[in-house]
Amino acid sequence: MRGDFSPFGATMTRVENRKVDPSYEVFFALYQSMVDSDDDARSPYRKFSPGFFDLVIVDECHRGSAEDDAAWCRVLDYWG
Repeated sequence: MRGDFSPFGATMTRVENRKVDPSYEVFFALYQSMVDSDDDARSPYRKFSPGFFDLVIVDECHRGSAEDDAAWCRVLDYWG
């Protein structure tokens, strides 16, 4: 956020502690901060409508959790 993305300035935010503020335009998050493992209906990613994002970039596909039922798959399927 301080380097290459700094031109986005106040339009970007980092999702932390599973708290999201949809008033921003650019979001940085670990997929772990976007899911609630106890209750998917309460997962932070659900605070955004399925059509909210024009572009989602994921750098998680290399993980061992790349199974069909992995949490990040639910997140991408929701926005996909």
